[in-house]
Formats: sequence, structure tokens, C-alpha cells
Amino acid sequence: MEQLEADYREALRLRHVKGLSVGEVARQMGRSDGAVKMLCNRALKQLCEQMGDLSRFLTQTLDLRPDSSKG
Repeated sequence: MEQLEADYREALRLRHVKGLSVGEVARQMGRSDGAVKMLCNRALKQLCEQMGDLSRFLTQTLDLRPDSSKG
């Protein structure tokens, strides 16, 4: 995250680490709701690009779907 622009880092920190709503982040950053959504989307896109193929971080594939056989 250190490689992200300061506004991107701050938007992600407030929204996803502190768990604030888009409106709360917008107020704290002095931005519109739409601007915060765009900052978060762009930041997440850049973060994904920096991380590359996520499979290198996973040792196995997990199926998180509910087990439908337990009806």
C-alpha cells in the first residue's frame, strides 16, 4: 500500500480498515461520495496490479459456498 498515492491510501484506510461508510469517508476527506468511490476503485485496481497473480499467495483453493448436501 505504501506505493499508492496518498489519497488512495487514505480512502482505503478509512473505508476498509476503519470500516467507515462512503459518506463518512467523503466528509473526512472533504470529497463527494462519488469521488470516494472512484478513489477506492482506482486504489484497489492499482493494488491488484501491484500484487499480480494472487494464486502465489494461496496454498490451496477453498470452496466457501454453503454445502447444499446438508439439506
